[in-house]
Amino acid sequence: MKLQPYLRCSCLGLLAFLFACNNAPSTPLVCPPDAVQCGNHCALLESDVDHCGGCNQACNANQRCVDNQCREVHCEEESHLYAACFQTGQVSVLSTCTQSRFHMALVGDRPQAINGMGEVLLVADDGTEQLLRLNPQSLEPIGEAVSIGQTPIHVSADGTHAYVINAGSHTLQVVEGGSWQTIAELPFGDNTSPQAFALVGKQGFVPLYGNLVTGETSAGQKLVRINLENPAAPVRAGEVDFSSLSIPHYEGMAPLPLPYDVLHHQGALYVALNNLNAYYMPAGPGLIAKVDPQTLATSLLSLGDTCTNVSSLASNGKLLAASCAGDWGMSPGIAGVALIINEEVKTWPAPPSFSAGAMAFSGDMLWVANANGGDVYVFSTKEGGLHLLRGEGGSEGEAIATCPPGPTGYTTVQSLWLKP
Repeated sequence: MKLQPYLRCSCLGLLAFLFACNNAPSTPLVCPPDAVQCGNHCALLESDVDHCGGCNQACNANQRCVDNQCREVHCEEESHLYAACFQTGQVSVLSTCTQSRFHMALVGDRPQAINGMGEVLLVADDGTEQLLRLNPQSLEPIGEAVSIGQTPIHVSADGTHAYVINAGSHTLQVVEGGSWQTIAELPFGDNTSPQAFALVGKQGFVPLYGNLVTGETSAGQKLVRINLENPAAPVRAGEVDFSSLSIPHYEGMAPLPLPYDVLHHQGALYVALNNLNAYYMPAGPGLIAKVDPQTLATSLLSLGDTCTNVSSLASNGKLLAASCAGDWGMSPGIAGVALIINEEVKTWPAPPSFSAGAMAFSGDMLWVANANGGDVYVFSTKEGGLHLLRGEGGSEGEAIATCPPGPTGYTTVQSLWLKP
């Protein structure tokens, strides 16, 4: 992946994407493990967006790096965005005010999903198969970790319980927030591959993807409703079978409406459907299913041919956004970001270097993870528009470097979560 050279200094060499710079101070400077000496201070990675122009210039807490210059930023409110760096084991914290990364710490082995309960940050770690509790400011652990299942791909929480989706174990796991003990585990069955979770009152909703690797997809292609009146005894209470719907598709293609994400928006459930064929190629236009949480009545919303393979959804209460992975960057013009207002669709086509992934809103700002590039793009959605601020071709500069590259150079921003 191409790393953006936010640190522009006269360097002696390049080692594991870290820069060791000249102009060393006379007194030896000891930098932390995730930083390197750069002039007379410690700098993070090459892509540390808090540094502009050279080693000795760093933006302060009230500035933002735009076009290699530190510019003052005035914010009335600020919230923090947490990103899971799956390949390298870190959690990064982004400022929604300065639009920069201001903290990053090693957390587990392969953090995959993030959420929060009160003042506790929850991180589902795929490497250790644990639910970690962290201080949201320091990212230091709180108490003992909770054992969870294989491939914990999603975590949600209300005021009293955390809900973990284990895609590899095909289960929903309920963790009680007082004792931090697992009080229930609901199996969905082999080859179901659950992907996400949405809570509406005392009802939970889980999309079952199916096993595309083995071709056993019939166990998936569903949205399951779960009665959580008693969280210690969850019960399946109905489902939507997307394979029974008339799925729009391209000529000669056999579409698989594989549900990848779900959220509750303006009284309805919205489900991201990949609409792929058995070879992971888009089989038709991008699709979102709209489901009534009470009756399970379902309709389909098409995003068209320029936003295919819908993977993630986000809502700020007024607007609905979707990220479209296309065929993972191999064919331009079929991937990007969509904004849905009263079922009217506006799309932004992604450049070849960008693979749209996890999303989050902060007010009218939309944050979209580059699933394969380790950075985050920022859009303004004021007045229903979709204007790129940060990212390739953005009006305010480069994307926000969020996750460092792994040993092979590959990096993934796996999930995003906004803490108010």
